[in-house]
Amino acid sequence: MSKEQLRLKLENFWYYYKWYVVGALILVLTLLVGVRSCNRKVHADLQVLFAADRSPNSLLVAEMQDWLATMTPDVNKDGEAVARVMTTATIDQWSGNNTAAMVVQATTGEAVLYFLTDETYKILHDNGMLQMLPGESPYIDGDRYPLKKSGALDAVPGFADEQEIYLCIRKVAGSNLEGSERHMKQEELAKSVLKQLIEKEK
Repeated sequence: MSKEQLRLKLENFWYYYKWYVVGALILVLTLLVGVRSCNRKVHADLQVLFAADRSPNSLLVAEMQDWLATMTPDVNKDGEAVARVMTTATIDQWSGNNTAAMVVQATTGEAVLYFLTDETYKILHDNGMLQMLPGESPYIDGDRYPLKKSGALDAVPGFADEQEIYLCIRKVAGSNLEGSERHMKQEELAKSVLKQLIEKEK
């Protein structure tokens, strides 16, 4: 095949199939960008549920995440220790103060470490969802640890005007979560955070 014939064939191909080629190139580029983005995405090592009586300040939640990240190891080995704080709907958003809605929200997801206020603590405590906390501390009150009273939040800006927040750990043993490697790992991380806070009391 001569160079002229090859040129004519390529011109003919491009004339009839150029939009297919362009479309295929766009698709390939889109897939490459998507794959690269997924590979760069940082996944949280520690999951925390913050269930407050009223909507927490978003800046406060961000500060809480930064603070927790300092006590979190890089479990998933992605090069960064990350804590993610998820918030629930507040009490005034539940129809008729429906406590069942709180229980459903608290049991959805993989968080085992809970930050609760008085009302939300009472709901989960009364429903038997919290475990007795380990460790030696005069501040531990059965299944809750007061973060403000113990001084744990003193190093975190933004908490001065907030109500008391309790650290609690979701009951894994004896529940439908028992045996789940993911939840057991979160329980281990939750206990590690509590241990670090107790050590800082001294």
